[in-house]
This record gives sequence, structure tokens and C-alpha cells, in this order.
Amino acid sequence: KMQNKNLNNLKIAMHQMNTVVGDISGNLAKVKQLLKSNDKADIHVFPETTFTGYLCGSLLDRYEFIKDNEQALQDLVDFVNGTHFENKVIIIGYISFHGMDEAGFPIIKNSVACINQGKVQRYDKQLLANGDHHEDRKYFKSGYDSKVFNVSLGYHKDLVIGCPICEDNWFTDHDRNIPEEMVQLGAEIIISINQSYFYYGKQLKRYKLFSQIAKHN
Repeated sequence: KMQNKNLNNLKIAMHQMNTVVGDISGNLAKVKQLLKSNDKADIHVFPETTFTGYLCGSLLDRYEFIKDNEQALQDLVDFVNGTHFENKVIIIGYISFHGMDEAGFPIIKNSVACINQGKVQRYDKQLLANGDHHEDRKYFKSGYDSKVFNVSLGYHKDLVIGCPICEDNWFTDHDRNIPEEMVQLGAEIIISINQSYFYYGKQLKRYKLFSQIAKHN
């Protein structure tokens, strides 16, 4: 049993949806439908870059595309507010906008939003993947620091969540351990989102990695 008794009966819905690259409105519609179909969960988790899909290539150079993705997040917040979902926690990956660079391209970060009690908290991915099919460093700026989300599930059930994004977890390949940093900041549970593609043997590799993280922390 967890030290925080609020975790003992926590219900988490992991929506492993098949995002379509570039179809922001379609992906948003899927998110809303999945929420409606499983409204008993306390926490709803969606993938990295949910609204845009992953590996968008030159679409990420378009200001309108990035702003449409941010608008999708706002539309989701509006959808949640004023409903019973307001007392739930929705964790969802999106692309955050941080102005334009000198060449006229959007400055963007690979981010996760935590929607709860009418508020949106954000964390930016710090360790950017750049091997195999990944192109994070080509398009995204890295986040600056680790942080945690303080959320409430109603009835005084408060919880502190750490939400590393994909590569952030692979402390074996880097000189930082982001999950451990989040635990030191008070995280009582770690919920990671990712959008990596499957390859043979990867699942076992993941089991070993996250087992190490859980045991160590």
C-alpha cells in the first residue's frame, strides 16, 4: 500500500489512442470521445503530442499548425470545465509555443499539460530523443527544469504527480535521472507519457527500466 492512502484505490485510464499525424481536430475528437466512454477513472492519461501526432516534420515549422494545437488544448479545457471531469486529472501531451525565432519559425517545446480544477499546469520535456526515428532536437527546445503537478481529486484527496515525457525516463543513457528529481520534489506517483513506436524486444526493455525506477525511488 502507498504511503498516501489516496493512491490505494486510484483509478487510472491509459488511453493508448492511435493519433493521426496532422489531424488536430480529429485527434481532439478522439480524446473527447475516450473521456466520455470512461468517466469513472480519476486520472486520464493520453500520449505525447496527442493533438498533432508524432513526427510531424515540416508541419512543426508552421505557426498556424502550432497555434491550432494550442487551441485544441484550450478547447479540451473548455470541454472539461463545468463538468464532473473538472475534479478529475487529465494528463495530455501537446506542443507549447514560445515565440518566433530570427528565421521566422516557431520556437516550440514538447510538453505535457495537466488539467485539473479548471487549471492547466505544464512541464516541458528536458531530454530530447535523437536516435532511430526520433527528431526531437531538430524541432524542439528542451525544458529547463523538473517540476511536479499538485492536483486535487475532490473530497480533500490531494496528490503530487511527476510526469516525465518518454526520453526523460532513460536515465541509463543520460547524466540526469528526471524521475528521481521529480520524486525529490515530492512526486508520490510517476506517470510517463510517450509516443515511441514498437520494435521487437522493446517491451521487455521498458519493463526493466521502469522496474529500476520504481525500486530505486
